[in-house]
Amino acid sequence: MRIKYGISAVLVMLPLFTACGVAGADPDPPPPGAAVLDWENASIDFPLERFEMSPFEMSAVWAARNIAIARCFSGSDEVPEAELSRSAKMLTTPDMSMDAADWAFGWWDANFIENNGVWSTFGDFGSAPGMSATADSQICLDSSAVADLTPGCIFFTVGNDMAFDKLSELHSNSAQSARLSSLAKSLSRQMDECLAESGYEMNEDDDGRPSFTAKVPENWSEEEQLRAIVASATCNDELGITQQMANLTAGYEEQAIAEHEAELLAIRAEAERRLGLAHELLREVGLE
Repeated sequence: MRIKYGISAVLVMLPLFTACGVAGADPDPPPPGAAVLDWENASIDFPLERFEMSPFEMSAVWAARNIAIARCFSGSDEVPEAELSRSAKMLTTPDMSMDAADWAFGWWDANFIENNGVWSTFGDFGSAPGMSATADSQICLDSSAVADLTPGCIFFTVGNDMAFDKLSELHSNSAQSARLSSLAKSLSRQMDECLAESGYEMNEDDDGRPSFTAKVPENWSEEEQLRAIVASATCNDELGITQQMANLTAGYEEQAIAEHEAELLAIRAEAERRLGLAHELLREVGLE
């Protein structure tokens, strides 16, 4: 399910995690890596993502988690037909919620924005229907049968699950280092010049980090705001800002992978363990 943000709502999607311990740019930045830009969905794929759950893996764990919650809530191994159907739908629907449009380095992919506006994607996943926030439902959510079926990735965690926190931290630190780099400052200046040629002003820096977006006053109409956003995205695309910044972030991520390989392999092993349990339960109820 796609939910469109109102243009007058928050327009810059910031990372869900802030960097820890990143005081300034690395004086000797790593060589740029290879980040893959998905121009169809305006999303970015980074190196650290190979240690997280993929969209289809997330959907499999969600489907199994739904079965486990339904069983716990009913106190029986029998699963209501409605919940089996819901899990079956989850299983065939990749959880693309974390592949939503990514504006980490300003609006980009002007063609996408012209056709879709400023979007975010949310999957139809979560607790079983009818589970109100009661003490009994919390007991179910905290049970090992459900906790062992918790999905997760760089930008997403459920409740108090910490299994993917290191991935989030390393990605956030990498993006922060890129945003504080001399490259970011240079690209920001170029962005300012490009926007001026289109009749727009640059947005203010974000806590000392260079800006890559046009200023979009809240009192403008949605049409005026959208035109400014498209102009900002057009400059970003022409200058290659998102690609260059994503590549530099990928370079920092590759460096982090080399430095934290054992931790990251352990995270991937935990993801595989949860996936194994998920597929076992889905086979048990006849969904696989």
